[in-house]
Amino acid sequence: MLVPDSLVWKLAGLVMSAATGQMQRGGHAFAVETLPELFEQLLVQLQDFPAPLLSYRPQIDEPNIDNGARLRIICGFSGAGKTSWASQAATHSTESCVYFNASDTPGTALASSLVRELAASLVGAASHVLRQVLLPGASGIDSLRNLDVYLAERGRAPIIVIDNAHQVPADNIHAALRATGNLRFLLLCQPAGSTRELEALLGITRETLRGWDVDTVASEVVAIGARGSAETMGRLSQQTAGMPLFVQSAARIAVLDYAGDASQLCNALDSQTHIGETSQEVILLRIFDGLPSGAQDVVAVLSLADVVLKLDEVNTLLSASLELGEATVASMIRMLRPLGIVEIFGGQQLKIHDAVSLLGRRHLELMAPEQSLRARHALREVLSASLMDERNASRFSLYVKTLVTLREIETIIEFAGDEMFHEMGIGDVFLASLETAAASIEVDPEQRFWALDGLVFAKLKSGDLASLPERLARMEELLDAHELPRSAQLALGMKRMQLKAQHRDLPGVRASIAELGETLPDSQQHQRIFKYNAATALWRLGETAEAERLVDEVISGYLGELGISEAWIFGKSLEQLHPLLNRTDNSLDDVKHLADAMELRAILLKDRGVDPNPPKLL
Repeated sequence: MLVPDSLVWKLAGLVMSAATGQMQRGGHAFAVETLPELFEQLLVQLQDFPAPLLSYRPQIDEPNIDNGARLRIICGFSGAGKTSWASQAATHSTESCVYFNASDTPGTALASSLVRELAASLVGAASHVLRQVLLPGASGIDSLRNLDVYLAERGRAPIIVIDNAHQVPADNIHAALRATGNLRFLLLCQPAGSTRELEALLGITRETLRGWDVDTVASEVVAIGARGSAETMGRLSQQTAGMPLFVQSAARIAVLDYAGDASQLCNALDSQTHIGETSQEVILLRIFDGLPSGAQDVVAVLSLADVVLKLDEVNTLLSASLELGEATVASMIRMLRPLGIVEIFGGQQLKIHDAVSLLGRRHLELMAPEQSLRARHALREVLSASLMDERNASRFSLYVKTLVTLREIETIIEFAGDEMFHEMGIGDVFLASLETAAASIEVDPEQRFWALDGLVFAKLKSGDLASLPERLARMEELLDAHELPRSAQLALGMKRMQLKAQHRDLPGVRASIAELGETLPDSQQHQRIFKYNAATALWRLGETAEAERLVDEVISGYLGELGISEAWIFGKSLEQLHPLLNRTDNSLDDVKHLADAMELRAILLKDRGVDPNPPKLL
């Protein structure tokens, strides 16, 4: 069972040992009667499972090491935690588990190497058994088949974990596994090498480890010594795909280069300005560098999107940025998918694996500037169309980030006044873009004003009031120094009124209401917005009767604008209400404002013990 060169080394070692005179047999000679024992196979278990981590953290919906299947493939990039999972799972398994690392094992020696390892682990050194299994002159495949039969006769079906199986030619693994019918094999593979061929030959589909969830990422980051908010941990989880090694590497870089502030690291990774090289980049760079240049460009462009894209959107994006036709795009996807670079969802949707996106975005920075700019403009158009047609809220964050990158300040500021945007929450990236716009003298004064207005709105929502006086003062300076529309003056007045309400200043709120009432434009839209804000401020100060009167006027106005009655709304399905959104250009805003006003009235009614729900029809 030993290859000739190994046998020569073994014998040479024994001769050298005998030459020292220290051999247990005594003397410097070999007795003829000892030769059978001397030439017996050395069956020593060389490999064992790597020691489980002292503080192992489970991944999302981890698979069971024994799910009843005889042949399985667990696939993931290096760093996904495959070996750690197998070690941990084997420790707690009631089944016999044997570990074999196939790294650097020649394909032709796989079967014989497996037999030596399995016999040492499962059979031991019983000579009669070894002679039964390791027949003289038998090939590795024959010996593996004999061992399989021997274990089956004794009701034993151990699980054989073969690590780095992708490094062994698929034909050799297939031949070894096909020779058995009782042994169970679990192949740990990377999405490279022979993995795709193994799936085809064995007729099985790979399983994947899904990485750590956000809570586990946060626990590991804190344990390493870094820190960050829940949002930061979510960003880090996405940037690393939750893969254990990548998370740990990123956390250590945060500690070493950013004083433990994980949010600074996330910002640096997003902008590709980080200095420390992560394990993620080192490990995946080999796969990425092995791609044709055209495929690298495709990965780079698709890495701009951290959301799932439909196939027609992918075609639009790659056509506009790289001038690729649909057939070429399909060919690229077929090449990238088996490598684990592209993830497919539902057949017609896909995205680049989060772990690879970091390298993709880095490559994008090395492409021609006009090509990179075209890609971002194309993504903006794809996302804009999606938001308009389907109102897919999951894409809104990426849309805002794209606008920030393109420095389209006007559109960003327009969102700052959109109620839906604030209901969805303002991310750190968006707030930072508003701060930049508000402070830049290159930005139009009116845009600077509305950037400040968006920041004040966000702070009022969050209850962070410390910075508001200074920002309100800057808004007033812009109003005094430039000719801004009357809506700007109204916005400033209402923000001041809301701040006074937060500070429990009833006289100040009443003074603001009187002042604003005298300067309001002759517009029903402005009147309703003013009355709603006044009602909100009065409600916060306990003036519920006056607040209820104002909000009733607001509701009546919006019902008239939409051409419906309050009684008509109740009991309607979403499909029946949907036509309201498209009657006029302002219908969507009117419906949202009506909903806000009705919510405020419901709160006011509850405060005085009245059920806000309409009577049920019998």
